[in-house]
Amino acid sequence: RNDIDFFNKLTAEKNKNIIVPPVGSNQLTVVDKAGNVATALHSCMSWPWMNGLFVDGISVCAAILHYASGVPKPGGKINSIVSPNMLTLDNKPILASGSPSSSSIDNIYQNTVNILDFGMTPEKSVNLPRFGGSTMEEPEAVRFEVDYNERIMKGLEKLGMKIRRVSPWNWSMGAFEGIYMDSETGIAHACGDPRRNSMALAV
Repeated sequence: RNDIDFFNKLTAEKNKNIIVPPVGSNQLTVVDKAGNVATALHSCMSWPWMNGLFVDGISVCAAILHYASGVPKPGGKINSIVSPNMLTLDNKPILASGSPSSSSIDNIYQNTVNILDFGMTPEKSVNLPRFGGSTMEEPEAVRFEVDYNERIMKGLEKLGMKIRRVSPWNWSMGAFEGIYMDSETGIAHACGDPRRNSMALAV
């Protein structure tokens, strides 16, 4: 928090329009040389003991905001907006990903379709304009980055959808942190999402 405050004060005189993303959640996806895959989200809202939810004696640390349908009753299921995921083909993982932000599900859906259905590389996909979830201040509106297809946005508005246009590569759209494993070549593909402090690294 102090680093962000310092940066804001440092840049305030030069450009009053600079908006620095707040300190927040982060997603990590890894694949080792044996093909083992792990993907996990660390949420800035996951403080210990905050909801009293336990599964087999293990505390599930998450804010009530993470549960789209509220904290489940004993024996119930969670409807969560936290969405690390892994897709397989012939019992082998081909795409593992996740994203922080209230737009995480929208983000993951768009990139998954681009990569698996349209054959895009992760790099091409994450750089495309994106739409995402609403905000607490404007829950009835869906955010669209302004370089999204204007014809589509106007068509949706005519149908009654309220659209809030936001800057390109907007940090509120989250960050798609995923790795695509080509089932034919065995090569892993990844790219840091430009919307947040993201990176892809092979070691």
